[in-house]
Amino acid sequence: VVTISNLAGACFGSATTVQLQGGASGRFSAASGGAAGYAAWSASTSSLVLYVASTLPSSGDSNFSFSLTNPGSPQLSPVVSIATSGIAIPAVPMVRVAGVASVTSLYGATDVESQPLQ
Repeated sequence: VVTISNLAGACFGSATTVQLQGGASGRFSAASGGAAGYAAWSASTSSLVLYVASTLPSSGDSNFSFSLTNPGSPQLSPVVSIATSGIAIPAVPMVRVAGVASVTSLYGATDVESQPLQ
């Protein structure tokens, strides 16, 4: 299980599952044995939970993405973390992608506040 936590302010409406996109999206599901390509959203913990649905490669990256709506009012960019269970890897902060165009015109965001994570 992979958990992406502290997505503070993220809005998925009333959804409890989130569709994943990208190369490795089919390797994850929202529940054990569930349909591939989804993650479970917990609004109460601001966390996205992904169950491994098929074997992940032992080397290289497994990339996926998801879309969310930011809150209607500005907020500081939270420190988003990623962790695993099963093979326990404690939570570590995700790294902001350098050199990617950001959306600084929204709410007066700075470049660091609007960069995607990896």
